[in-house]
Order: sequence, then structure tokens, then C-alpha cells
Amino acid sequence: MNRLAACETSLTHSLNQGSKPSAGLFNLTRWAGWAALARVTLGSVLLARLFAADAQADEAERRMPAFFLAGSALNVQVSVLPGGGTVAHSVEEKLPVGWVPSQITLGGVWNPASRAIRWGPFFDNSQRLLTYTVTAPSGVASAATFEGTAVFNDKAVTVSGVSLVSPFPDTLSRVLPLGFEPGVPVQVFAVVKPRADVQSHAVEEELPQGWTVSSITGDGVFDPLQRKIKWGPFQDRVERTLGYTAIPSQASPDEVTFRAVGLFDLRTVPAAGNSQLRIRARGVARILPTSFTPGQLVPVQINLNPLFLDKVWSVEENIPTGWQFISGDSTLVVDEASRKIKWGPVANAGRQTLSYVLRSPSIATAPVPFSGNCSFDSANLLVGGDALTLPAVSRAVR
Repeated sequence: MNRLAACETSLTHSLNQGSKPSAGLFNLTRWAGWAALARVTLGSVLLARLFAADAQADEAERRMPAFFLAGSALNVQVSVLPGGGTVAHSVEEKLPVGWVPSQITLGGVWNPASRAIRWGPFFDNSQRLLTYTVTAPSGVASAATFEGTAVFNDKAVTVSGVSLVSPFPDTLSRVLPLGFEPGVPVQVFAVVKPRADVQSHAVEEELPQGWTVSSITGDGVFDPLQRKIKWGPFQDRVERTLGYTAIPSQASPDEVTFRAVGLFDLRTVPAAGNSQLRIRARGVARILPTSFTPGQLVPVQINLNPLFLDKVWSVEENIPTGWQFISGDSTLVVDEASRKIKWGPVANAGRQTLSYVLRSPSIATAPVPFSGNCSFDSANLLVGGDALTLPAVSRAVR
């Protein structure tokens, strides 16, 4: 309140020193009322500002990486934000056992006995950025905790921010194909990255039931009793890509699971990445334009996706009533009597795109359906994908 009283005295003095009107008693009275109102209003503003400054939180926050390598250095920053009422403050950082600081800024002092860095006292309320570098012990393999306290006047505040730092994790990631077909070999890879302080590591991968394996890389071996591929143990810290060829069972379910773990010293790390593999399905899908202009050409595409083991395939498309075939790829045949476009039977050569062009009738007011079917060996399917296209006039009216 002493600061407020001083400010109010200064304000009152300033108001009283102002020029008063000289046009009579009425003007003098009006001036006095205005001065009193101004004194109250401006005094309230000053009071609010002073309380806001005094109420500003005293804060200290630590910023540093959350992970470290044994024997490596980390940069640490402590932001100090004193409140407006602070007249003196100090900061202390207590380091984990075995961690050694260096490059301490702004007059900080390291005390090895208490394992603490101390700054201050600073006799002001200025914001500061305190920094230092700290080196992790060469053999550390566990997380470490940093503790800090900032004292503002007589109030102790815990330094916030990052306090727990952990060793960089060991990682194992698996790469699977997009799908599988019964009896068709697939390639599987695993990438293992041990930490810098690892003494020994190994990898194990369990195969889906009924699957077999070949072409194991990285000196891996297959244990038929446990149905596991095993690599290692490796007495180093080298990143490796391990691979093998897996052959799905003809009786394999539609979805299978791969299970791999990395063994890093006494730590077990499950493989990251996709662990589920689904059986591939045959597919045939039509692509139509959303709308067409009556009397104009309309292109159509069919994407064909047979299985690897399919020997032959064939496709038939029905030409909509009133539409005219114009052109298509060289492998198709047009049956005018049945109004069908036909491909095959053709020997399987993998994925293909079939195409043809029709001319729409000059008058069309309703959606036009497309239909077709296909066969892969003895399996018969309907052509999927787009099945309707709309005349542009009808689409505009909608």
C-alpha cells in the first residue's frame, strides 16, 4: 500500500498543479468535480497494475532433451521469470549421481559435494536464461532425474519442465508385404538398432502356423520345435537388417500374425510396425466418369488384379441399351448379337488395365447402369467399382 499511496500522492499533486478555468464559480466547481473523478479513476488503474505486477507468478522452467546416449553431453536451459514484487532470487540445480556439468553460464558455481549448481542471489526481478552442459556417465543404462529449486524473496519454487531423461531406446521394426497368397513366397525384413551401451542383443521371429521358411539372412537359424527364426546373440552395437522368405500354407487363414522380439541385455522389446498380414483377394473394378454429355464419347476402364497362381482369366462387359461401341484395346472382341465386350480367356500376366470407349445416345435423362462379370480359372466374380453414370443435364437439375 505504500507504493499505491506514493503513486496517489504524485497523481494528486499533478492534478492540483493543472490550470483551472477562470470563468467563474460554476467552472471552478465543475473543475473540482472532474479532478476528484479523475483521481479515483486513475488511482484504480494504478492499483490494478500494481496488483497485477505483484501477482505475476515466480517461475523457473528446465528445457533439455528427454533421451541421452551414455557418455554423451546434453545442453540444459533454465528460464527464470521473477514476479514484479521480487527483490532477490537464486536458483539451484541438483544433478544425478555421476553426471558432470560444464560450460555453466551467468556465474553459476558447481559444488561436487552436494552435486548442485547454484546461481545468485540476483538482487532484481530481471528474467534470465541459465544454461549448462551435462555429460552422462559412460556406463549408465537407466533413467536419471534432475531436481531444481528457485527461491524468490523467501518463497521456494520447484523448477518445472523436463526432469526425467532416459537412454535412447533399443528398437526393432518389421517390414511386411501388403498381402499374401497361399503357396506364394513373401519377403519379410526386420531392422534392429541396439543402444550405444548394449553388451549383447538377439532377435526372434515366430512364424504363422503352417508356414515354412527359407533364405534366412544375417546368420539366422530356424528352430522347427518353437517355429522361430533366431538371430544372434550379437556382441556389438551394429544396426542390422535381417530378412527371410516365408511360404504361406495352402490352408492359411485369411489373416495371420507375425511375432518378433528383440532381446537387448535384460530388456525385451517387441517389434514395431505391421504384424498382421491379410490374404490378397482377386479384384476387378470398373472406372466410369461421374457424368456424361448425351451424344458424346464416354471412356471406360477396368482394373484387373488376379492372384499370382491364377492361370487364365476372362472378362465380359454389357453395352448399355442405346449406347454404341466405338473403340477399345486390341485384345477385346465385340459380340454384336449379345451386345457384349469380351476379353479372354487370357493367360495370367499380372495386373492389367482394360479400356474401351462408347458413345452415349443423343437423348438421355436417367442414370445409366453398367454391368459385367469375370472369371479367374474356375472362380467367377461380378465386375466391381463404378456401376452408374449420370447424364449431365440430369446431374445439373439435381
